[in-house]
Amino acid sequence: MVIDMLVQPMLYGEIYTPGDEPDGFGFWEREFGMGHMGPMDWDELVAEMDVCDVRKSVLMPLDVTTACGGHFGTNDQVAALVAAHPDRLWGFASVDPQVSGAADELERAFTELGAKGLCLHPAKQGFAPDDAVDFSLLQLQGDIFQYLFVCKRFVHLLNIHRNVIHQSILL
Repeated sequence: MVIDMLVQPMLYGEIYTPGDEPDGFGFWEREFGMGHMGPMDWDELVAEMDVCDVRKSVLMPLDVTTACGGHFGTNDQVAALVAAHPDRLWGFASVDPQVSGAADELERAFTELGAKGLCLHPAKQGFAPDDAVDFSLLQLQGDIFQYLFVCKRFVHLLNIHRNVIHQSILL
């Protein structure tokens, strides 16, 4: 079975929000370069998955609150997409470790929204692994979630916090 492990939820028409709100397409276009792509209907996305023999896609939202004031897909948006298409989608969660309450939001994403893992991208989220940010949220791994996705350029994040990290996915 082929699993696409890094799918940005921004292309999904079901969560498309016009305008420049922190979770809207205008924000995504400005901050992530989405101007050449637009929201796609589910049938078109499934056709692309089928052509590539992808059985599951893992949606990776990204909380970039501190870095640029918004989200590239929220935990709630990902949960809604997964609920609508559970046979083809799995959802990860994202929190900004620089924001107070990140551990609470992460716990909610797993216990209430059904997230399967945590997505961190230190470069895009604006922190370094040795910054003085609250990494206590990583201690939730193993208790409420199993998988952590970290951009591989920051593999030393895993080394610094290896005492609390059980399983990781590096891409």
